[in-house]
Amino acid sequence: MNISIISIVVFLVCVSGAKCDDEVVRRFVEVEPGVKLEVLDWGGSGQPLVFLHGSGCTAHIFDHFAPKFLPSHRIIAITRRGAAGSDAPQRGYGDERFGRDILSVLSALEIVRPVLIGHSMAGSEMSWLNTHFNEMFAGFVYLDAAGPLAFYSEFSNDPAYFPFEMLAMRQELDQLVPGSGELHPKSVARQILQDMPTFQHHLERWLEQNRNLPEPSAADLRMIPPFVREIALGIQRYPSLSGPILAIFPVSTDAAVKPQLPQEPPASHSLSQIDAFEYCVASAKVVRIPGATHFVFQSNEDEVFRSIQEFVAKISGGDVVR
Repeated sequence: MNISIISIVVFLVCVSGAKCDDEVVRRFVEVEPGVKLEVLDWGGSGQPLVFLHGSGCTAHIFDHFAPKFLPSHRIIAITRRGAAGSDAPQRGYGDERFGRDILSVLSALEIVRPVLIGHSMAGSEMSWLNTHFNEMFAGFVYLDAAGPLAFYSEFSNDPAYFPFEMLAMRQELDQLVPGSGELHPKSVARQILQDMPTFQHHLERWLEQNRNLPEPSAADLRMIPPFVREIALGIQRYPSLSGPILAIFPVSTDAAVKPQLPQEPPASHSLSQIDAFEYCVASAKVVRIPGATHFVFQSNEDEVFRSIQEFVAKISGGDVVR
């Protein structure tokens, strides 16, 4: 399941707040003046693992799963700015800011070349780090986190690419205002009319994809923090990822058989997001888990645990801890 901007809006009205395990040290790390992030530190030694939560959750979503990797790994989980437990400044959100927050936490705790393990929304900030600071990480694990906001491919037919279409149309509409660009508004209007059928197609597919998503009430919408808009307007495209990558996807039970990927470059919008990711990201190992939920590390805990252990052991040259 891919998480779109509308999903972020819905999930942000319900925040997780589980208690720490007794063996966890709860730290608060300052990432910029006046902004501290909650960091759960389980200790341990060996290859560091850093867990990043998805939208509507906190680091506590990993209270049960993360300690399974002890004692052979150094384990922490970070609560993103804006989520319960960490500070929530009025401004300063988006992939780059989230990524730099992670770098600040790693520096403060003297953690070197960890494996990032991110769920859902965390995929986009991991992709920003993969793109700009790849050498600082031993690997990247995407837990149903490699959707369109984390990996952009012209081969994918996923309706969750709509936020990019929306922003492109918004930019065109802005140019209708005189003085907004070098094109005459009439030229802009013609271009908008030319693009409108494609935009309408993507909008209809997006509506169909989200038909079962509950619509927040007016009261719920008023509770949404203003930084959600900043995140939505600041999405980036990540067309190329590199280095050791493990991407775990839940799939339907009838998609248990791995598809045969094309030998030649496929046509635009002809592959699923999962297949496009596997086709384009040569360094990635893709694991499909039939019948799993979006919270794949909970619904299929043992299988995800084994997959991560095998991945980490391979990139670090160590043995798998069962």
